[in-house]
Amino acid sequence: MPYSFSIESDEPQDVTVEILNYVTGDLLGTMRLYGVVDGEVDIAPYVRPHVSMKLVETTELAKLFVSPSSISVIVRIDGIDSEVRVFFRSEFDNSVIGPISSKAETSIVLQGEAIRITLFAKMRIDVTLIFSGRTTSTHRYDTLSHGMPVELVVQTKSVSEFEELSINVRCDAKNLFVFNYTIMQRTGAPQRVVWYNKNGGVESYLFDHAKRLSYEVKRENGCLCDEGCMSLDGRVRYRLCSGYELQTEMERVAQLMLSPIVCRESDGMCREVELDSREIAFDSKGMLRSMTLDLSEKWEGGELLW
Repeated sequence: MPYSFSIESDEPQDVTVEILNYVTGDLLGTMRLYGVVDGEVDIAPYVRPHVSMKLVETTELAKLFVSPSSISVIVRIDGIDSEVRVFFRSEFDNSVIGPISSKAETSIVLQGEAIRITLFAKMRIDVTLIFSGRTTSTHRYDTLSHGMPVELVVQTKSVSEFEELSINVRCDAKNLFVFNYTIMQRTGAPQRVVWYNKNGGVESYLFDHAKRLSYEVKRENGCLCDEGCMSLDGRVRYRLCSGYELQTEMERVAQLMLSPIVCRESDGMCREVELDSREIAFDSKGMLRSMTLDLSEKWEGGELLW
């Protein structure tokens, strides 16, 4: 995040650099430079502690708010402000209004899972949720975006009486986007995986089958406690298998290998996992119609993972 500046004088001067959150006015950091006429400063160390890469969670029916991975910043040098810049977890095209997440080929969500969509608008986002089944229930949410990406999370834990969900998203009061989902009961051992696409939008996919492969526990030396104490690092490894899908859908899912964070979802909440292999093989015809992934996560024992 480099910023170049010039004081437009041949005489070296001492200058104060301030990094501010444009929306809240909070001071993120200050630098003092001595005897300069121009220069370049990197504000990344001052901005990074104020953003988060973690996936958004909520226990409410739905939540709509500016992404914690985004921040709007100005740099002030001796009272002169820079232009406003928006930083996000990935580069995205801020001239395109609407979803940053792509739309899955099959819009099925299991009852108890969460729906996650990353959106962008210059000013404001309005969302209407319409649950339908034996009865109909409508819920409305809105937020100011301040020119930053926004996260929408919808929980389905308490909507067992509904079978369909329509999410109507209006960006800047004129751009309408509709997402339709079928809510189904859980059968078998499916597992949803969540990740970020190349533009920073949240993506997910429901693998048809998941099975545990092994437990692995490593003893770590160097414990400075009482005699007999040992430090253990436990991992549980498992395999996810997809069904046969369209080539375009499998290509979308394959992008999870490029994501800095990959999570599995359980009861509407995400738990970070590691990819044990970042390789996906094509079939004998050079096509990608199904996928198998080996993952692992921290294991502390005692809990039922599936």
